[in-house]
Amino acid sequence: MFMMMSFKDFSVLSWNVRGFANRKSHTHMHEILSRFKPDFIFLSETHTRFEKSKRFWDREGYENVEIVEAEGQSGGLWAMRNLTSPFSFSVVECFSQCITIKVTRNTASWVFSGVYASPTISIREGLWNYLRELRARVCGGIFSQARASKFAQVMSDCDLLDLELFGSQFTWQDNCRGG
Repeated sequence: MFMMMSFKDFSVLSWNVRGFANRKSHTHMHEILSRFKPDFIFLSETHTRFEKSKRFWDREGYENVEIVEAEGQSGGLWAMRNLTSPFSFSVVECFSQCITIKVTRNTASWVFSGVYASPTISIREGLWNYLRELRARVCGGIFSQARASKFAQVMSDCDLLDLELFGSQFTWQDNCRGG
């Protein structure tokens, strides 16, 4: 399943694709791209090397920002940008289970982390530690529930938008593979 989020005029497609080497995945992705035209795409569990689908992405008008290649037929993270997007994308950090990108337009910027947690508990623990360290490096400070609640109230008072979600938030729903 895939997730489509938009923030004003910025859109992200995040999809645990569970293999991108087959025609069904390409067809499904083409339909999604034609419909939503996201600025940024984050794919996890690609199960294939990026080079094998580069022609597909070239035809669709996307280029890679950062790639964590699959090992054999497992894993793989792809972060890609739409060539017509008015946003700039730069890699902040990359980890085997996470790609962190700075998104910029004019003078505004924010940080996006695409994460795929390994199903192997011992490997996943490394991700949790990495995310804690990343937060300290990128965001700094200590989390406060009271401050977070105040921020949520300000968002509500000011009619600010939360990122909108399309599709299932659960990638395992319907036991789908590649579509």
